Amino acid sequence: MKYNLLYSLLFSIIFIIIETLVRINSPFLSDFLKLSNYLELFLLFFFISFIPKKIANAFILFLITMFTIQIIHFLYFGYLLFPMEFILTITKWREIIETGVTKLDILILPILYLLIFISSFIYINKITFNRLIFNKTKYLFFLLILIPIINASIHYKHRLLGDRPNADKSIIKSSLYVVKTFLGKTLPLYLLDIQIVHKYSNKKFEKNLMIQQPDNIILVIGESLSLHYMSLYGYKTDTTPNLNNFKNDKNFFYTKALSAGVYTDSSIPMILNVEKRPNAIDDIISNKTNLFKLAKDSGYTTYWISAQSNDGFSYIRSYLGLKNIDLYIDSTHYGYSKYDNAYDSVLEKEIKKIDFTKRNFIVLNMIGSHSPYELRVPKSFHPFNNEGTLSNYNNTVAYTDKIISNILKEIKQKAGKVLFVFTSDHGQSVQKNSYGHGNINNPLHYQVPLIIYTHNFKLNSNIKKLLSDEEYTSHNNMSLMVSYYLGYDTLKYMDTNITYINGNQLSGNGGYLQYNFHTRKTKLEQN
Repeated sequence: MKYNLLYSLLFSIIFIIIETLVRINSPFLSDFLKLSNYLELFLLFFFISFIPKKIANAFILFLITMFTIQIIHFLYFGYLLFPMEFILTITKWREIIETGVTKLDILILPILYLLIFISSFIYINKITFNRLIFNKTKYLFFLLILIPIINASIHYKHRLLGDRPNADKSIIKSSLYVVKTFLGKTLPLYLLDIQIVHKYSNKKFEKNLMIQQPDNIILVIGESLSLHYMSLYGYKTDTTPNLNNFKNDKNFFYTKALSAGVYTDSSIPMILNVEKRPNAIDDIISNKTNLFKLAKDSGYTTYWISAQSNDGFSYIRSYLGLKNIDLYIDSTHYGYSKYDNAYDSVLEKEIKKIDFTKRNFIVLNMIGSHSPYELRVPKSFHPFNNEGTLSNYNNTVAYTDKIISNILKEIKQKAGKVLFVFTSDHGQSVQKNSYGHGNINNPLHYQVPLIIYTHNFKLNSNIKKLLSDEEYTSHNNMSLMVSYYLGYDTLKYMDTNITYINGNQLSGNGGYLQYNFHTRKTKLEQN
């Protein structure tokens, strides 16, 4: 029994020491856990000490692996792992590798900790080899593993411990909760395509022949741009000097917006299909309120022009309304492989080729501020140097500022009426040497810019009021405005009370926020 106690004590100490080192070096975590958390760790290892050695060793190695993954994830994103990220790691592996190779330095500490863990694992097993083992404890062990997973499956409609990581708990406890939720709830829902959020359906939009339509409408969707890093919105670093110069232009209007989702996959389909709530997938597939379809029905030639890779949109291309797009362009059009992105400068060049004497509805899709940041701007473009994550991110914002301003200058040379709209699919939070996005609990991940510019006509005063009545407006209101100028009676649907922000899934299974414009309060929902 003394070896069991020694086994429990040593494993507890090594995990506690390393977790404490992680915590005291992070501004986002409390330095120490509660005493009860330390006691829980000791009791966990005390129970494991009685399990047959092969099973115990396998479980300890699993805990070490999960602990290391959590540290890497935290150092990179600033928060612990979410259940859905196991699936995103598989579906987005190319993006992860592309970004990860630029951040190999964050692996130094996790690898060092891993070496300490493995050395300790070998040493502790060696000196406690004669500990007391009860063969039947393996049945209790497996039972204790299966019950939480089964419980998560049974109560899949409810929010459970593990749906969101809790940084106030130990990393081991958070990891066990997350794995339990992933195996019992997230993975089955994903594989079986089970939706726990009620389906949402839009009303069909009616045409309004009295609307004064622009000859050309340009919707630019940026990438990963939070308004908090734009000097246009008060950021202390002058990242948008060109857009700042437009402030006194009477045709230039800008406000703050809340994105439809915190991932590209859960945001852009909502924008392009004018959807307000999660789980409007059937609506989106039907294309009944798809912007490209609305444009086609109103006599516009439609364009999707993207600097992003062909592979990058492979998961959401079916939601874009492809059959209603006359000209579809991605980075392969410019000679890049299906996996590589172009610079956003290709977008301004493409605008110059379009005949503005005809009616065009153009969606420009930027690569913008998508990680890795240093790959999003030409090597000669680094006004804020390229030392550290935040500097590289600021460079991407400045590059976006340059591209958007050049497009606006090009528009001013065109004949006819032009409506220009710019926003970002979602935002993110960026620190000196780390960044994160996809967290619906972090406002920086969904607070995005909304810029409108009109040429040879004025923005409807009612629309201006609807967009600026509160501090923030929504992507849905923006899309309804675009629909209006495509010739549809949609202003009556603009909502200045409530909007919704999708989590990591279009179905809403990953959770979503309800935002009240008046109280500025958010409510996390999942069913």
